[in-house]
Amino acid sequence: TAASTTSCCCRSPSQRDLLVESMGNLTDQSTGIDSAATSLQTDQDHAALHRQLMRFSPWRMSIQVTDQFNTGELIELAGKDPAQCKRSRDNARVKFLTLIDSLYPDGLSGKRFMDCGCNAGGYCFWVRERGAEIGYGFDAREHWIKQARVVKNKRTVGPKDRIQLEVCTLHDLPAKDLNPFDIVQFKGLFYHLADPISGLKIAADLCRDVLIFQTAFLWDEIDGALVQQIEEPDLLHGGLENLAWFPTGPGVCTELIRSLGFDDLKLTSMKQVRKRPERGRLQIIAARDRGRLKDLTGEAV
Repeated sequence: TAASTTSCCCRSPSQRDLLVESMGNLTDQSTGIDSAATSLQTDQDHAALHRQLMRFSPWRMSIQVTDQFNTGELIELAGKDPAQCKRSRDNARVKFLTLIDSLYPDGLSGKRFMDCGCNAGGYCFWVRERGAEIGYGFDAREHWIKQARVVKNKRTVGPKDRIQLEVCTLHDLPAKDLNPFDIVQFKGLFYHLADPISGLKIAADLCRDVLIFQTAFLWDEIDGALVQQIEEPDLLHGGLENLAWFPTGPGVCTELIRSLGFDDLKLTSMKQVRKRPERGRLQIIAARDRGRLKDLTGEAV
């Protein structure tokens, strides 16, 4: 027995090295198997989420839902230009938060945000990333709010509490007796309304600090008017009524916004739409107090 014990305990260095190396190889193999299993599970989760959200197509907004999944993938599958979708996916959130950071360098703690015509709710999620007290979004079409709610339910990146999303129109807002919002976004909505002036006023009356206004306009027309257009209510991305009005430039928009009690206005973007050269898009940032936008890049109007 003693001889046997001595033989076992006095293995040569080469034998011990081989034993350690063998055990190390087993550990590496186990780690590799675990990593492969995790990767497989991630791929399966991604595919399952892809299938679930595909049921809510068509999508028009790119929102990061998990570390691996962005709804922009669903836009690309709808036949859009992948390169353009990738740029949009990367830029929309970055551009918006860059604007927010310039307006509120100390963050959005205690601030309230309303998005009129919120589509899938991306901006409400993004303001919560900056600490907003609440992100409230509404849209007249149930299709977009269903998307917003499923994103909220499935999202694992960024906060998703204190976000309220509902189906309603601008004209439903006064009856809701909402508290004022520090920031109101009126984006891609003005030119879809049968009565855009009244609609903008309803939103502006709920804004106590900054209005983010973005609209399409008629590029080749003389500025200063609203021109009648016919909408197709059956189109998801259109208005609900047949009648709509396109502004003819930033001037008419500026005067309308100023008449609603905003004393500081800047034109921060204006460009022609490449695929529809008869149209342009512009963005005006407006604030209640004169001098509020002094540090914001843009043309004072």
